[in-house]
Amino acid sequence: SKSQFIKSAVLYGGLQYNMNEEEIKASQSQDRIPLHMYAIRSKGHKNGFDPLPQSYEEVYAIKEIIESDTLDVDVLDGKKGTEYSFVRMSGNSPQILHLSTHGFYYTPEEATSINALSGYKNAMLLSGLVLSGGNIEWKGDMSTSDYLGGLLTADDISKLDLSRTELVVMSACGTGQGEVTSEGVYGLQRAFKKAGSKTLVVSLWEVDDEAAKTMMMEFYANLAKGHPKRQAFREAQDAVKKCTFIKDGIPASGSDPYFWAAFVM
Repeated sequence: SKSQFIKSAVLYGGLQYNMNEEEIKASQSQDRIPLHMYAIRSKGHKNGFDPLPQSYEEVYAIKEIIESDTLDVDVLDGKKGTEYSFVRMSGNSPQILHLSTHGFYYTPEEATSINALSGYKNAMLLSGLVLSGGNIEWKGDMSTSDYLGGLLTADDISKLDLSRTELVVMSACGTGQGEVTSEGVYGLQRAFKKAGSKTLVVSLWEVDDEAAKTMMMEFYANLAKGHPKRQAFREAQDAVKKCTFIKDGIPASGSDPYFWAAFVM
């Protein structure tokens, strides 16, 4: 094995957000998980989520970096990266969980204009990740609530057992955001901590595509060399600082915190 650290990884990316109800049903066998535990949305919203072509390239590049003869790397792309596939990992989650997809977080005030979230007040129900098939649930087009539709809320995640997972990397936009309360930051960070994950990497703002890709490639290359998580992360930030990116049509130094500081561990 290339690495002392990486033993198993599941990578979500290049997801297909448009699936019809029959495809969603076909991907789930009802006997495996207690569906009543998970939030089912019934209201609609006209807009859905667009594909992230970069994320497909991202997860396969990461797979290539960390894969070895003894390593178990599973890529869930297209229609495979469903909410159902995620919930089924409970109790048997991988050491590394990489999520390259849309994240969402709304305040209760903002949520009133989004029918899929309208009426919810709790930050754990107003933040989450969009997985394969998520558009049909977001738009409220599911005819039945007997299936998981593709919107994985922070509340859903918090009910899982992800204690085997050493590292969760969310290279989605806004995944670090949440409601600040006396109990700390809610949202996805709290959810993964409650589920037992040890370390999280999240983004604090919408990240430049090229900078994010550079950051992720360097980070996983360092992990694959056996570097400890925090060292691997710092080294990846240093690599981004040395690069040049295009911002507003002109070359910009990666030493600008906009590029290197977006991700936090």
